Amino acid sequence: MVYLSMAFHQHQPVGNFDHVIEESYKQAYLPFVQVLTLHPEIKLTMHYSGPLLKWLERSHPEFFELLKSLVDREQIEFMAGGFYEPILPILPRRDKFDQINKMIKYIKTHFGYKTRGLWLAERVWEPHLAAAIRLCGLDYVILDDSHLKEAGIEDNRLYGYYLTEEEGYTLAVFPSIKKLRYTMPFAPPEETIEYLRNIAGMGDDLLVQVGDDGEKFGSWPHTYHTVYEEGWLDRFFSLREENRSWLCTIPHSTYMDRHKPLGGVYLPTASYAEMMEWALPTKKRLTLEAALKRVGDDPQLDFCLPFLKGGFWRNFLVKYPESNNMHKKMLYISQKLSRLEKLAVNPDKYESAKDELQQGQCNCAYWHGVFGGLYLPHLRHAIYEHLIKAECIVDALRYPKNTNRLEFDETDLLKNGTTSLMVNTNQYNLYLNLEQGGSIYEFDYKPAKINLLNNFTRQYEAYHEDIKQQVGHNQNLDDNQGPQSIHNIQNLKEEGLEHYLSYDWYQRNSLLDHFLAADTTIKSFKECSYGELGDFVNQPYNYTKRKTIKQFNINLYRAGQVDGRSLSVEKQLKLNPVTSAIGIKYKLQNLSLDTQDLWFGVEFNINPLHQWGTFFQAGDTKKGIDDNLVLEGKNRLALIIKDLGIRVDFTMQQASDIWCFPIYTVSQAESGYERGYQGSSILIHWRIRLEGQESWQVQMQKEVKSI
Repeated sequence: MVYLSMAFHQHQPVGNFDHVIEESYKQAYLPFVQVLTLHPEIKLTMHYSGPLLKWLERSHPEFFELLKSLVDREQIEFMAGGFYEPILPILPRRDKFDQINKMIKYIKTHFGYKTRGLWLAERVWEPHLAAAIRLCGLDYVILDDSHLKEAGIEDNRLYGYYLTEEEGYTLAVFPSIKKLRYTMPFAPPEETIEYLRNIAGMGDDLLVQVGDDGEKFGSWPHTYHTVYEEGWLDRFFSLREENRSWLCTIPHSTYMDRHKPLGGVYLPTASYAEMMEWALPTKKRLTLEAALKRVGDDPQLDFCLPFLKGGFWRNFLVKYPESNNMHKKMLYISQKLSRLEKLAVNPDKYESAKDELQQGQCNCAYWHGVFGGLYLPHLRHAIYEHLIKAECIVDALRYPKNTNRLEFDETDLLKNGTTSLMVNTNQYNLYLNLEQGGSIYEFDYKPAKINLLNNFTRQYEAYHEDIKQQVGHNQNLDDNQGPQSIHNIQNLKEEGLEHYLSYDWYQRNSLLDHFLAADTTIKSFKECSYGELGDFVNQPYNYTKRKTIKQFNINLYRAGQVDGRSLSVEKQLKLNPVTSAIGIKYKLQNLSLDTQDLWFGVEFNINPLHQWGTFFQAGDTKKGIDDNLVLEGKNRLALIIKDLGIRVDFTMQQASDIWCFPIYTVSQAESGYERGYQGSSILIHWRIRLEGQESWQVQMQKEVKSI
């Protein structure tokens, strides 16, 4: 007898659009379960993430009843996981337990089922997890077979489960067979049955296990047609029934109860193969791809493949500054929340803050691969929105009567050796990075629960080479023949994507100090191909601070070079705890004896999230944010964000020229390569002549307010 254990994982990110989830429900979640009810002999394991369960509970409560009926007749068993689908290893220990226990309790409450297994988000494994999972009362986890192969397990020893150990706690590990992840449902069902038949000849009571995304059964491109309209799933289940004499489907916990493990194993840090490739720096990823191709093409070297792997998941936090910013913000809020445990605070509000924090731990916006993830502004926005909500609740519990407070801290918030200056009021958070030009990298406008600096730094990706090669040879997605894994889809979703392949040499923060070459144009500045004559944009600044009764000042300064001549830049921020208005005063000092002709600009980057219904306004000029805007001799500029009900006003003491333009990235998504809006850049600039030792000053104000 061959046993087949199938686990299907269904998930929707925190912050995903309602209509997107509804489409997946109609194309994958509902039809899969409907087909399953027609085959009562089929037993399998299901995992639904917390965000999806909450959506289903709200939007389709009848689906819960359908799932409950399958549980009652012992046709499915539920797996737990981190409730909001976090990458568990990167959470504080207490948050790991809270996320897992929240899911265990939810399943017990709504389905009356005591779950025994854990679905590990993106199969990101680190050895310390074994103890944490067991301490939550769970017995097993599903990982890819590659995890075990990296530990030296032979292919013919993958048909069962192993025990791993940490701190004396043992956890069962089921390997998901790669072959099945790529044939189901992309090859005829007979191919999977034949593969299982071959394994039947290798011994008795062997277990073949597959754990994979449920969305590939209907939501992935072209799969709804093949899986349901052409009947792939129904045919596969029927074939299993026709072969019941030697093939049995069985839930994981049932197999564990009846069969002993194959032995013990200690697993290295790992995820699925593609994820580890994506975590590498781009140049190293291209090197790995070349090596994998060379080894894969040589039959004499293919034995090396299990040991050729990519990087470590946590290095997404290094590869993408935006990911690290969110992660360290999350850790900071988690620490603030933990301090409340020692205080007698309102328990309902405390639990509300904890839930907001947990939603801000959802994994999808913290990394980038074929699913877009980090490149999607609305997913990043959702993370910040929930973290800001959690912080507002925590601060209200800590300071219930102090409405005019202003907190200041100097710390290595980003945990990379840089100094962050943090200002926290009831109106906003403002974070400055001293090493990155004394720039602002986060500005949370609390009334709208939005980080207006949710920007993205354009960087070179390995798949950009494929886009360049496809120029002029675009194939419409509808012309593809049959379903295929999204790892293989390389379709250009619109023409001209190659024109958006520009890369930034500095992080897209705000309050960046530029000295432009004379031939700079808005186009060259937008493409980061202009001449930068100064060394201020991404270099360290010093600072001093001064606090009065009504105001808090931060003075940032740097002595540097502009086109080989010495110059100092001082910029003073005047912060008021009552309003969100920030006064900005610049002073440029020519430190040389020579005359300097300067083209000085201050860059702000803002992501209003809502591209439609958002526009710039300067006097009678009004223009949408998807176009370039060139203004001359203006003292005022406003960014109106109608959908959020807020506006961002810039007021300059001296008339200035202004450039505004959108920032686009080109990224990989489920159905191909696509362009994405990542915010707007605003450059306020002046042409200045300074004689030797002469100085120049200008004042401006930036204010965010509700409309």
